[in-house]
Amino acid sequence: MSPPAVRLPLEEVAALPGPGRPAVDASGGAVLAGDGEVEYLGSDGWHRLAVGVAAADLPGPVELVERLPGDRWLLAATMSPRGPDGGGIPNAVVISAAGAVEERFSIGDGVDDLQAGPEGDLWVSYQFLGTMGDYGRNGWGRLSPVLWIEPIGGSGLARFDRHGGKAYDFSPPPGASPVMDAFALNVGDEHTWVCYHPGFALIRVDRRNGVQAWRSPVWGVDALAVAGDRVFLHRLGRPAAAWVLGRLGSEGELVALEPAALEPFTEDVEIQRVVGRGSCLHVFTATAWYRLDLAVSC
Repeated sequence: MSPPAVRLPLEEVAALPGPGRPAVDASGGAVLAGDGEVEYLGSDGWHRLAVGVAAADLPGPVELVERLPGDRWLLAATMSPRGPDGGGIPNAVVISAAGAVEERFSIGDGVDDLQAGPEGDLWVSYQFLGTMGDYGRNGWGRLSPVLWIEPIGGSGLARFDRHGGKAYDFSPPPGASPVMDAFALNVGDEHTWVCYHPGFALIRVDRRNGVQAWRSPVWGVDALAVAGDRVFLHRLGRPAAAWVLGRLGSEGELVALEPAALEPFTEDVEIQRVVGRGSCLHVFTATAWYRLDLAVSC
């Protein structure tokens, strides 16, 4: 692509209190998980969530956090080995704000990301360990030439109800490939969006599980925001071509693609993570949280 012709302004929202994996909850608030601790940003600053025993009982470190309705929180590890009973070892726990455990369940192995919908339903996307099992590493997938154990996340994108019951498995629309490795997830009020390898088509799932796809030449998309027919993509790789603005075409493909730049960022800014929620793209550096709302920026 040519040099960026579109420049979009970033809003600096807050400084980060320390290292960790940043995320954005359904209300648009920032959450930071790392070193056995979870911090979230309230109206009066950062607060530490009481995770205690709930985190210690998971099969891996807490890397995924989401705020649920009723001032409840979901903490999850990305791995869920297959247990002796044939099910996944619980890697998700729902706790109260005070840290009391309310529910435990498995959301599958090889989790890439999770985001809650407006009613507290949980959308989970999976990388290759979750879709294919990586040759049975944690008891899923191809255990032998004749034995295949379907992973919980075999579809690449699943929706769970607030009690951990699986309510939906993604099925690609005609012409689209199955999910091998989900790179980008965006759960909004009306739609859930996912972009995955192979192909990196932009996929939309509506609240009735209807699926629509848009073909895209943009490889390596790991975050996206959508406002109406406008889309804003972040791609892995070269910093100079990391941001792409486009539209959802009527013929099932992305159109009017233009390279973009974010102000006041320069190419030497080190980005830790980019997260899409609805029309907003949230950008995290090592020290600060920035936000761009596509609905008001262009």
